[in-house]
Amino acid sequence: MTLFQGVFRIFLQGLCVLLLFANPAVADEQPSAWAHLLSRYQSGGFVDYAALKKNPEDLKAAFDSFALISEPEYQQYDQNEKIAYWINLYNLLAIQLVVNHYPIQAGLTWKRIAYPKESIQQIQNVWKVPVIKVGGTERSLDDIENKILRGKFQEPRIHFALVCASLGCPVLREEPYNALHLDEQLDDQVRRFLADEKKAKYDKVKNIYYLSPIFKWFENDFDEAGGIFQFINQYRKQPVSEKTSIIWLDYDWQLNNIKKTPVRHA
Repeated sequence: MTLFQGVFRIFLQGLCVLLLFANPAVADEQPSAWAHLLSRYQSGGFVDYAALKKNPEDLKAAFDSFALISEPEYQQYDQNEKIAYWINLYNLLAIQLVVNHYPIQAGLTWKRIAYPKESIQQIQNVWKVPVIKVGGTERSLDDIENKILRGKFQEPRIHFALVCASLGCPVLREEPYNALHLDEQLDDQVRRFLADEKKAKYDKVKNIYYLSPIFKWFENDFDEAGGIFQFINQYRKQPVSEKTSIIWLDYDWQLNNIKKTPVRHA
């Protein structure tokens, strides 16, 4: 290798590093602690909370990767990067809350009767309790969902990506959300949700759509997208009429926990 070739090679290596850091979307594709956690403890949308409880270092590594971001760093993100950041963070924090209280015990409140014994709803003040400090501000799950994601981005597809550790939620994705593929990932989440008959089922004969109450709870978000049926029709081969009746399904608050069958010895 000549001196010129050596210098030119060093220059190219340096240029590649600069381009990597200049393009957050590329950096976002790199393996992360959150991706590791999902690959190790998530299967088919279910979470192995018992195993994660035994390996808190994996949870801490994922938590730190979000918590250590500075306000100047966050402000450099584009809109898709911000949305992906908050969706990933919400899903991680929901898991963390469950792990911190696992195995969940029903308290002596009205929730003991209203919700399953093993449910995130049994955790006291679960939606309002501060769970992370980002950019100097303490945030709860409610803050992330309603003040930030719903309040600032007006993106109804987030409702099919946020997973509050319950079976009635969208399925926990097996990979982190990232800015480069966010539209594709969110569209895929909507399609998965609408394909699950426990959450959305259309009766063509009776012209009734049985829908998850997510569509009712956040109806205003779908109104901004043209309405519930206009939103849904984007993902259907055969659109349904605006006159279609809706019957709201019950929301399943059971924990999205991996159930392992005990080994029976002869």
